[in-house]
Amino acid sequence: MLSRLFLRTTNVSTLLGRDRGFSLLEVVVASLIFLTALVLMTSLWTSYHSALSQSRNRLVANGLARAVMEQRLAGGYGSLTPILGVPQTQTFVSNNQVRGRRSAQTFETTFQATDPGGAGTALRRLVVTVTWEEDTDKKELVYESCLFKTQ
Repeated sequence: MLSRLFLRTTNVSTLLGRDRGFSLLEVVVASLIFLTALVLMTSLWTSYHSALSQSRNRLVANGLARAVMEQRLAGGYGSLTPILGVPQTQTFVSNNQVRGRRSAQTFETTFQATDPGGAGTALRRLVVTVTWEEDTDKKELVYESCLFKTQ
């Protein structure tokens, strides 16, 4: 047995009772809807781009702070004695490329080791501060840790 499938197509314009194109009012309404969506998408893109660059800067600052802190912790308690109370500053430049445009972001790291209990204590407080300019604001990230002297 052979079965046949018959497809019947219906013209939409005959269902609506007209055989002509779009009216001017329909074109204007569709254009307004499209333009409104386009304006909203443009404003969303601007917000997205700003949030993306802020997130990238924060990630770079976190990485720098962790790297400086790990480097100083790896040196041990004794390596901090010559620089105790004296801030150590370094400048790093992050080169970025966004949509074919290159930009450079400057980060400044400051490391400081102190004896919170005074000279002769077995505790050293380590602070790494990373600062950078973002738009017109100055941002800052601070990492703190303590290092104990082992006998």
